[in-house]
Amino acid sequence: MEVSLPSTASKREMDSHHPNILIPPATGGQAHRGASLIEILISFALLSILILPIMLILGNASKNNILSYITNSRSMLIGSVVDGLDADDPTFVQDEDMGSTSQTITDANTPIPYLLKVDTSNSVSDSLKHRVYLYVYKAVGDALSSPFYTSTQDIRTDRIYMDVGNTTSSKVDDNQQVWVPDVATDSAANSGKLVPGYITANAGSTGTSSNITLTSGSSTNMLTILGSYRQAANTSTALEYTLYLDTGSYLVQLYFVEMDNTVNTSVGHRRAMDIFMDDDTFANTLAGTAEKTSFSPYSSAGYKNPVILSFIKTVGANKYLNIAIKGAAAGTDLAPQLSGLSVQRIY
Repeated sequence: MEVSLPSTASKREMDSHHPNILIPPATGGQAHRGASLIEILISFALLSILILPIMLILGNASKNNILSYITNSRSMLIGSVVDGLDADDPTFVQDEDMGSTSQTITDANTPIPYLLKVDTSNSVSDSLKHRVYLYVYKAVGDALSSPFYTSTQDIRTDRIYMDVGNTTSSKVDDNQQVWVPDVATDSAANSGKLVPGYITANAGSTGTSSNITLTSGSSTNMLTILGSYRQAANTSTALEYTLYLDTGSYLVQLYFVEMDNTVNTSVGHRRAMDIFMDDDTFANTLAGTAEKTSFSPYSSAGYKNPVILSFIKTVGANKYLNIAIKGAAAGTDLAPQLSGLSVQRIY
């Protein structure tokens, strides 16, 4: 069937008969075109420029949120780590010092790396404390030398060991007990600290010897620890040590070794000592009653054998314990000598 389109004239007739029918105007014959590839690339570039700062802001906000979390919750994190420390554990150093390997504690799905180090130097501010350093890092893999946060914690212990005669650094015996060095408690370096140590005015001299025989229960490192000693200037001058302690009762142990093979019980070769302890001034301590008189390591154990004397002492309101060792009033030829001491809180 053949269909004929209306002519222009016919269209005018239709318009006149149907005035409500609108005929759209001519568009000039031009078609709509799509965006070119270059225009699309330019649009993406402009969009990236706008989005990049937003992404950086969001990234920094996320990082800041993690750091803010560590900052706000560090007390809890520190408490969580520190609460697990037992300063009275005989293997405290071995168990708690993490060396050069950090660990991670996770809270609220946030992993936080940390490193725990035990300070075996004489930097504690109390006679019965272990000092530990807690280093917290932003992320796993951060350099151990660049922690985000550092905390110093003094962990209370009920016992302290002093390596008398060793003035350099702490030693750790085979039982992992830390023996702190022998220092002057009243020196300028320790001003304001409550470190255990000797009194400068009666410092005497120090020495070392390998003339020691190990006894049952002694560890190998005790050869070195007890091989150092402090000796009074003469038989009439006392060795004096001070320890700062809370009120309570303590087990005090003094370690002696006779390392001079010329010592015996004959006049001219005797080393005998009177031992005093009190929580008073040294003048009053020495004026008091001796805890032990005419003690001779040689008479007790012979040459080279360690001897340990034990005492129970009560510390009062002064909160310190003085130990004085003087040549025996009954007669001695050689100056007093001490190789080690320890103090343990009982109650």
